[in-house]
Amino acid sequence: MGVKYISPGEMGTSSVLIFANELREGRIDLPWVPALVVDMYKAYVIWARREGFYGEEINRFSPAFRAFAPAPRRSVRVPAFDNPSQLDSATEFKVAPRRVFLIGEPLWDVQREKFRVRQGVQEFHDALTQWRMDRFVHRRVPSVPDVPRLKR
Repeated sequence: MGVKYISPGEMGTSSVLIFANELREGRIDLPWVPALVVDMYKAYVIWARREGFYGEEINRFSPAFRAFAPAPRRSVRVPAFDNPSQLDSATEFKVAPRRVFLIGEPLWDVQREKFRVRQGVQEFHDALTQWRMDRFVHRRVPSVPDVPRLKR
């Protein structure tokens, strides 16, 4: 796993703030767009394990992340792709209220802002899914063939 080098400016800095800084500066392969709080926390936990940090609980993660990245956390109606039971017959996701970090500059036009948030949430979710697969593909255990059991 290795030791994470921490610059003197980062000593004593929360792992959440280091994560947010690396995410914003593009050192993590995830986009800097609006994202579900749950998805951002999943990304943080994966990153923290990989970097050797102890992860914060979600109730401490959210305020610390908002302190670094001026991203208000609001309940926004976005596609409910995190809940497969909310799929309708046309394989479209229904919209449902979810807690979202509103990262980025808000647009003045309400319709364009809603579109930006929904598109960002979907983009981050898709990127996180791919990032998780890329991170853990080397840890997958090959399937073990069935071994016949001996009768007694």
